[in-house]
Parts: sequence; structure tokens; C-alpha cells
Amino acid sequence: MPCVASQPAVVTSTSWRLPAGALGAGAAAGAVAGGSSAGTASITNTFFTEFYGTSTAGNATITNQANLLFYDDSSAGSATITNNNSGLINFHTNSTAGNASITNNANLSFYDNSKAGSATITNKSSLIFYDSSSADGATIVNESSLIFRGFSTAGTATITTACTRYTE
Repeated sequence: MPCVASQPAVVTSTSWRLPAGALGAGAAAGAVAGGSSAGTASITNTFFTEFYGTSTAGNATITNQANLLFYDDSSAGSATITNNNSGLINFHTNSTAGNASITNNANLSFYDNSKAGSATITNKSSLIFYDSSSADGATIVNESSLIFRGFSTAGTATITTACTRYTE
């Protein structure tokens, strides 16, 4: 059975962990591994928070001020994520933004075969799709820089651009 973070949890530190024994061997501090979920945790990330395997951010509320990374088949789930300051959110491999609500005030990137899923993304800074990633079926409100590189696609996304910068 997947592990779910203590509910409700409020985490404000440079890294966080699920309850003892919830992470697989070799998992990094601030990592959510396997089929684990962040549940309804309230997370303020000021260092690294990483999702691996089939883990999910669940319905967590995440304020990111550092590195929030999704790998493998992990998902942002239905989380509410605010990316602030010089924060960095990266989706790698086959990860997805799922149904998350993401407000990006810094750097948001999709790599490899990752997808924006059905997420709602408000981009106020830099949103870049690389490699073979896709905006998929996301709803994107772009108020700044939106770029598709390599073989990335907009998929069936609904993109509204009200930007003062550019879309490429």
C-alpha cells in the first residue's frame, strides 16, 4: 500500500521527509519515492523536493523557492503549486503535471517525454518545453515567455497569451 504523508502536515524547512520507513533505500532527503504520495501536506520548499517512480504530490499545497523535480512516472497530481523567486520546477522522463494548478513566477520546464497533462498553468516568467515533451491537454495562461524546443509539441493544450515578452 502506498504511503501517504501525515495529514494534514505543515512542512517548512530546507528538506522534508515522509514518515520513517516510507522511502525506499537510497532515496534522497526531500524525496518521495515509489507509489508514495505527499497527501494534503503543506510544503514550503527551500532546498530540494524530488518525486520518483510513480509517486505523486497528491493534493499538497507546495510553495517552491528552490528545486522541485519530478522524475520517472511521477505526477504533480492535483497539487496547488506556486513557484517563486528563483525557484525551478522540472518535469523529466515520463512525469506529468497531472491535474495540478501551477502558478509560475520563475522557471518551469518539461524535458524528455514529460507532459503538462490536464494541469492549469499560469506562467508569469519562463515556461519551456524541450525534447519530446508536450503541453498535452493543459490550460496555459502565458503572461511572459513560452518556448517549444526540439520535438516538443503544444498537444491539444489551450494556450492564452497575454504576454509582454514572447512566445516561440
